[in-house]
Amino acid sequence: GIASDGKDFLVVTQRFDGRDTMLIAVQVSPTGVGEVEFELAELEPLASGPTAIGSHPALVHDGERFVVAFESAGQIFTLSTTSDGMGTSFPVQVSGLSETNAQPALAFDGQEFLVVWSSVDEVNGHEIHGRRLQGEVPVGEELVLHSSLGDQVAPALTFVGDHYWLAWTDQSDLQVRGRLLLPFTPETSPVETLVISVAPEEDFDPSFSFDGTNVLVVWAEAEVLGEPEGNALIMGRRFSLDGESLDEPFEIADVHRRQRSPSVAFDGENHVVTWWIDDLDSPGGIRLARISTAGELLDGPSTQPGLGVDARPNPTRVVYPVAAGTPGRVLIAYVVNRERPGQTK
Repeated sequence: GIASDGKDFLVVTQRFDGRDTMLIAVQVSPTGVGEVEFELAELEPLASGPTAIGSHPALVHDGERFVVAFESAGQIFTLSTTSDGMGTSFPVQVSGLSETNAQPALAFDGQEFLVVWSSVDEVNGHEIHGRRLQGEVPVGEELVLHSSLGDQVAPALTFVGDHYWLAWTDQSDLQVRGRLLLPFTPETSPVETLVISVAPEEDFDPSFSFDGTNVLVVWAEAEVLGEPEGNALIMGRRFSLDGESLDEPFEIADVHRRQRSPSVAFDGENHVVTWWIDDLDSPGGIRLARISTAGELLDGPSTQPGLGVDARPNPTRVVYPVAAGTPGRVLIAYVVNRERPGQTK
């Protein structure tokens, strides 16, 4: 997870040392230098798991502190911290209706936070749940924000205009769907369903960006129906503040490769989309492409893989990028995975 306070960035990830798993944070300067590293919380595994994996940290700055949401032992927790770690609070559990919760996302409306996640219901499968926060402290009850036939997973969240924008992967029809939610009463919605993707192939992993006027949603789309682990395209679509589509979904990258985990941020002038190509042959590694506020692809046609951020020779891979923007700058953080004995990362 990554966010900015307008000057510095904070990157939150997890570290497994062979015995314990810790949620850690790194303060990163505007020039991209890691300056302070500190521990946030110890992560607990699921009862059936040998280690704590997949905490999926998400974080937002509220003007004073960073609030972090993460998964531990199948529950969602939040905490707050300063960028240097000198003022870190104890974790607070915000989920509890289910024993299995994951993939939190977080946004701030100027007064309160909303944290959302994918929760397993014994009857309906995965639902999108959420809870309001004041700082890291929950307000009110846990809410069911979306439930339908089929699993609802991988939520993305931002606050734009007067509404929270929520998107997720709807595995019942293999599409990316969304809703606009009202602050303070997020269980109500002025837009019941936001149609984001429309392709017959499987779409997944949405991410939001806002340019001051319109919203850009990006996601990955399987190239072949029924093969979500195969080759995928990186897609985008723009919306007005009231949820009206400004154009049809458009291709950002279609290079017949295993393209994964798109993340998007606004640098004050353009949207910067980053993703990774899961391929040891060229073009692999971390890629990026800029999208103008008019929806124009600026870095080559979609049949080319954008610009190279980082690529390493076999057996080293670079994976799972996340991006955050400030005026004139975007920071991209990712994992360098040296696939040798011991799996040093």
